[in-house]
Amino acid sequence: MSNQEQDEKLLSMFAKTRALIETKNRENAMCTSVLDGAECYCNAIFLLLNGSYVFPAMALMRCLCELAVKLIWCLQCPDDMDKEQAIKTVDEKIRCWEKSTLAQNIKVLEEWKNVEPKNNNIDGQIKELENKKANMDVNEMPYYAQLLEKLPIEFSEISLELYKNFNKAVHLDANSLVKICLHNNKTNVNNSDISRLKNYCLLLAKNITGVIAINKSG
Repeated sequence: MSNQEQDEKLLSMFAKTRALIETKNRENAMCTSVLDGAECYCNAIFLLLNGSYVFPAMALMRCLCELAVKLIWCLQCPDDMDKEQAIKTVDEKIRCWEKSTLAQNIKVLEEWKNVEPKNNNIDGQIKELENKKANMDVNEMPYYAQLLEKLPIEFSEISLELYKNFNKAVHLDANSLVKICLHNNKTNVNNSDISRLKNYCLLLAKNITGVIAINKSG
């Protein structure tokens, strides 16, 4: 597949899926936000790969992979579940995601408080988030590895593999920085590697748009 064909396929996937979303509710608001964010990330990944910036592109793909897993967990429901119950289930999972986000933000603020103990605003921010979290009558979203266990095997296997491969581009160390320097020398970048990474990006985009399309068509 040529660069132009890859670009056109990416654009088409998001445009067709976005057209399926009609009514405004919590679920559709999430789907719209995910589509907008994923498309932005995919475009950035393609731009980085076109410039042979492999590691930064891989870092974004790791984020995209995590987003895809969380989205699919939220939207998937048993085939025999009636539509009304499925809507309630999806809504509850979205709130689980929101509660997890609150918990993560609280954790960051508590850690930052140790760095900046004289900042009195942090306590107020923590209290506000804790109140919101306490008012949510759902559990937090499971951790990433636990989410993978709940997804179809064909998706969980590729998601785990991509996550592990791309994780090195997020958590940098001396060895990975050496590899970045090598990749930044464009003579060391193989066009087939660039195309392969773009196809991984397209695969993630296909998973994201596909699960939304199935959800909206069902």
